[in-house]
Amino acid sequence: MQCGAHGGIGGVIDVRVGESFRRTAAGRSGLRTDPKQRTLLYSVALDTVGTGVFLPLSLLFFLNVQHMSAAAAGTAVTVGSLLSFLVIPPAGRLVQLIGPKRCLMLSNALSVIGYGSYFFASTGLRVIGAAFIVMAADRLYGAAWPSAVARVASKDQLPQWFSFINFLKTTCLGLGAVASTGLLAALGPGGLKLALGANCLSSLAAGALVLRTRVPDGYEGRVGRDSHDERRDARDSPDGPRVGRDGPEGSDRSDGQEKPRPARSRPRSTFGSALRDMPFMALVTSQTMLSVAWLIPTVAFPVYLVHELGLPAYWPAAVVATRYAVIACVQLPLGARLAGWTRGRVLLVAIAVVEAAVLVTLAIPLVPGAAQGFVAAAATALLAVAEAASKPTAAAAAVALAPDRDEGPYMAVFQLTWTVSYAVGPAVIGWGLGNAVGMWCALGACVLVSGAVQALVTRRAPAPAPA
Repeated sequence: MQCGAHGGIGGVIDVRVGESFRRTAAGRSGLRTDPKQRTLLYSVALDTVGTGVFLPLSLLFFLNVQHMSAAAAGTAVTVGSLLSFLVIPPAGRLVQLIGPKRCLMLSNALSVIGYGSYFFASTGLRVIGAAFIVMAADRLYGAAWPSAVARVASKDQLPQWFSFINFLKTTCLGLGAVASTGLLAALGPGGLKLALGANCLSSLAAGALVLRTRVPDGYEGRVGRDSHDERRDARDSPDGPRVGRDGPEGSDRSDGQEKPRPARSRPRSTFGSALRDMPFMALVTSQTMLSVAWLIPTVAFPVYLVHELGLPAYWPAAVVATRYAVIACVQLPLGARLAGWTRGRVLLVAIAVVEAAVLVTLAIPLVPGAAQGFVAAAATALLAVAEAASKPTAAAAAVALAPDRDEGPYMAVFQLTWTVSYAVGPAVIGWGLGNAVGMWCALGACVLVSGAVQALVTRRAPAPAPA
């Protein structure tokens, strides 16, 4: 969709919306967008608020509305989630065929169908089917969303885009979670159906907003510069250019733009070519190993603090709130602070902070009982800061490593960096809490592997040119 000129009342509205946007966090973060691209951010906010309203209540929905046992509902959702991994290769191909914008709209439509099916999912098989549709939509979204950002943002703006999106999603999830708590308190079990309905409507409305978004077309067969040669010559890798806003580091032009190279043809990327791309897969491996640590505040601590340490029941909510609050507060200023750092440096420092958080977690039983909750909150704060630095930087690095305007298969693979841990992590943590010290050591070992892989990639990459 092309962005045409606006006149009359519509032009006045767009000007006012633009002025309002520049006063928001997005405007202050340095994002340069037109109204059609801002609509993409609005769709993310609306969709994520809806998810935040229903996600904390999803298991309660099956328990209280569909009258299923927790074990049956949890197992069915897990099976549906695991089956959705089969969608990852075709999701990347679909982004190539119809473009990221249409895939985002299709993802929203599938979400409406999947969540709507929850109203009728009263048996294990029906829950598996509904959960599969919901998670298949998420897999398609994971392949399409970074590709869409790559089309609307210049390479030097990718970190700012992903940083702001991480801030936006975290804030909206937190607001949705607060709304779901109030809804359940006010309406009781009846609020569960209302929360699910609100989630369906938010996905539908978000898809309509994507329809109004301008996302440039994709692969053209011949491009001005071959992205794989660009990556290996300029090393736009996990240790690639600085995170700054003034153009690619190492440019030999004063305006920060790289010289165009002669056009050449290149084959389309595939799921297999992404798996064979060693610098890209090193990034995927490192971030997948690191992502297990993101489960500590939301999955491990709620059980560990109450059932293992005997702390009051309000501490799990307190540490989760700490995570949301820290990310919401530090995401944008941290992104500005890290401007000028290489991506490799940002990722290595984030990994070191995560390892420090795991060590703090190991020390929780060693402090007096009255202080244990506060130590857990401190560990959560460290993890939140590391997450705010790592996730946007890794996403920008993944897009930079993918072929230009042909990112679909690469982004389909890159979503493994969070889907694997969220699929198997809860079961592993549930089993490991019987030996909490051993589990924390295992998580720490995963983080060390993540750091070793990232350090190896960073050391092998040529040193960046002076800024």
